[in-house]
Amino acid sequence: MNRVDQAAQPTLGGRVVALLESRRASELADLVTRFGGVPWSVPALRQAGPDDRDESALRLRQLCAQGTDVLICLTGVGTRALFELAADLGLETRLREVLASALVAVRGPKPRAVLRELGIRIDRQAADPSTSREVLAVLAEDRFERAAIQLYGGPDLELAAGLRARGVQVLELPLYRWALPQDVSPLIDLIDNLERAWALAITSAGQLGSLFTVASSNGREAQLLTKLRRLKLAAVGPVAARALRERNLSVAVEPLHPSMGALIRDLARLADVG
Repeated sequence: MNRVDQAAQPTLGGRVVALLESRRASELADLVTRFGGVPWSVPALRQAGPDDRDESALRLRQLCAQGTDVLICLTGVGTRALFELAADLGLETRLREVLASALVAVRGPKPRAVLRELGIRIDRQAADPSTSREVLAVLAEDRFERAAIQLYGGPDLELAAGLRARGVQVLELPLYRWALPQDVSPLIDLIDNLERAWALAITSAGQLGSLFTVASSNGREAQLLTKLRRLKLAAVGPVAARALRERNLSVAVEPLHPSMGALIRDLARLADVG
């Protein structure tokens, strides 16, 4: 996160910003506080193991046995989980051999950081805003027949379809998934009292899906939509923004460069305007 020039810093002016981030919840809440706002943090997702660890192991064994022309790492959490599973199965050395002869591509800075820590060469990195479209673009000039994709809690339909349209054989590696929190009562409380907030900031499309799942199962979906339409809605990047627009919700803030710091800074700039 870049240092903020305090003298030129915009301010949220004491406004309440609702947050659904889970893994980096305290970091995002701290950003809201630094920009003069009041964070209301209610994590909407919980990281869990894959639905079928045996299936994950089977696909990793397939990768190690058959090799691949390209490995695409989408998240830091998933990249680390890939190597942890390989170590558990006694396949880490073989996995490294496979990657030594493959093209290694990353979607963004988080998997890049993990691979560098592990000493793995990186050949391609998608440009901002680091969506599936940019991953496909960075690989557009490369010729390959097989690709393995480290998933990020669910299938990446756009990326897999784009590769298959080129005649590429795709092996998807499910290493973790996102689930509802074990206790959803804080999310119900958020929905019931959302009028307390000035804005809602989301850092993944899954957070919004989780919020609506809880609302729908508790008879509050119409109430949630009405309240969201009265808020300033901020999305960290195009995928999260698309999730809002698919529900006919207006996006007030979408930073040019997707990051939590830019998200809250731009939200504070909006508050400064009025």
